[in-house]
Amino acid sequence: MDVHRRPLPIGEEEFDRLMQGLRPFESSPSLAIALSGGPDSLALALLLNRWVKKNSGTLFAVTVDHGLRSESAKESQTVAGWMQKRSIQHAILKWAGEKPLTHLQEKARKARHTLLERYCQDHQIQHLFFAHHREDQVETFLLRFLQKSGVDGLSAMSSLSEGPFVRKLRPLLKIPKERIYATLEDFEQPFLEDPSNENFKFRRVQLRAQKEGFEALGMSGDVIESIIEKSSWVRESLEKETIKALFEIVSVSKLGYATLDLKKFRTCSFEIARRVLERVVLMIGGKSYGPRWESLIPLVKLLQKAAQSSLVKTLNGVLLKKKHDILFLLKEPDNLQKINLLAEIDADAKVEGFMIWKGRFLIEILQSDDQKIPKKIPKKIQGRSLQPLGKKGVLFLKHQGILTEERRIVDKKVPQGVYDDILATLPALWENDDLLSVPHLDWGLLFWQESRLKVSKIHFFPKNSLSPSLIHVNFMENNF
Repeated sequence: MDVHRRPLPIGEEEFDRLMQGLRPFESSPSLAIALSGGPDSLALALLLNRWVKKNSGTLFAVTVDHGLRSESAKESQTVAGWMQKRSIQHAILKWAGEKPLTHLQEKARKARHTLLERYCQDHQIQHLFFAHHREDQVETFLLRFLQKSGVDGLSAMSSLSEGPFVRKLRPLLKIPKERIYATLEDFEQPFLEDPSNENFKFRRVQLRAQKEGFEALGMSGDVIESIIEKSSWVRESLEKETIKALFEIVSVSKLGYATLDLKKFRTCSFEIARRVLERVVLMIGGKSYGPRWESLIPLVKLLQKAAQSSLVKTLNGVLLKKKHDILFLLKEPDNLQKINLLAEIDADAKVEGFMIWKGRFLIEILQSDDQKIPKKIPKKIQGRSLQPLGKKGVLFLKHQGILTEERRIVDKKVPQGVYDDILATLPALWENDDLLSVPHLDWGLLFWQESRLKVSKIHFFPKNSLSPSLIHVNFMENNF
C-alpha cells in the first residue's frame, strides 16, 4: 500500500471528540464493550481502554460465545488472551440451550444483547459500547429501505440509545472500515475474521456484494449518509412532539396498566397518534418489537373517530378496552406454566436483592441472612409460585368476600369489568392451585413475607419505557 494513501488511524484527539458527543459519563466511568474479536470491536476496545485510563475509569470487555461454530470457544479464549496482555478485564458469556432453526441471526443478536445487558446490570455498568461503523450503517439503511421502513427505520442506527438500565453507545458510525484496520495496525493488534461475513445466505452479505451496483445507481455511501441524517432530523422532531403528547394524553398506573384520553388523542395528527399508541402498547405488552402496521393503522383510525362508545381489542400482547372517551390498556392474560418460587427467584433476580417478575414488576427479595426469615424457610415454600392473579383468582376473592369495596385499589371511576381485568394481571402467590396472597390488596401478607418476598417493595417496572429519556416511567406516580 502506498504510504501516502494509507487511511488515517483514529487518533487520540479524534476519539476524544467522538466520546464528547456521547456524554454524560461519571467522573470515574465504568464502560463495557461487546467484543467479538473482529477488527471493529477490537479497535474500539483499544481506543476505549486508552480513553478510560485518562478518565480514571474501568473498561470491561465482554465476549458472547453463541456456540454456533465448533471454533467459537477457542476463539473466545484467544480474545481473552489478547485482553489479558492489555490488562483489560474480560468475561465470556455463553448462549445456552437449543439454537433456533429459523431467523438465526436475528435471534442470536437478541440473545447477545440480553446477555450483555444482564452483565452490565450485575456489574453496575451504565454504558455499553458497540463497534458499528459507516459500512454497517449504510447496510442497515439499505435493509430497512428494502423492508419499506418509515422515517424511523431510514434513520438507521443511533449513536446513543437510552434504556431503563443501560445506555447503548456507537461512537464509530461515521468511521469507514478502512480506518478501523489502520487503527489496529497502529496498535499492532491481530484480529479474528468471522466466516459468517462471507455466508451468502445472510442478507447483509448479499447487500455487501451489490455495493458497486448501488453506487452505479447513485446510492453511494455519501448519499445514504445524507438521507440518514435528514431522516434523523425528522425523527427527532416527531419524537419531541410524541413525548409532549404522551405527557398530555397518557396516564400510567403503578398497577401496570395505562389510560389514554381519547378526546385529546383525536386532536393529534395521525402520525403522532400512531406513535403514542404504539409506544404505550410496547410498554404495557413488554415485547421487544412494536405491533404490526396492518393491525396498528386501522386501530388508530378507529380510535380517532368518536363513533363507538365501547371497544374491545387485543394488540401485541395488550388488551384494549374503550369506555366512552377513555381507552384502558392492560397486559393480556397469559397461561404460562407455574414455576417453583425458589426457581423463579433464582432465575429472575437480575439485581442483587430484587427480581423483575415477567418483565413487569420489580419485587424485593428478603435476604437469607435477614433475621425475619427462618433458616429452614426454603422447604416451607416448595410448591409455591408467583403467577398472575388471573380470572380464577378474581373469582375466588369474590366468592370468599375478600374483594370488598374497602380493598378497591384503583380509581372508583374505573368500570367493574375493566377493574377485574386489571386485578387479573397483578402478581399473586399461589401454592399449587391455592391462592395465598395478593400484596396489592394487602391480603395474605404473612404468606408473602415468609416466602422471602418484601411487601413494601413492589413497583410496576416494564422493560420498555414510554420515553427514551433517562427518567424511567416506573419512578413516577400515575403519570410519567
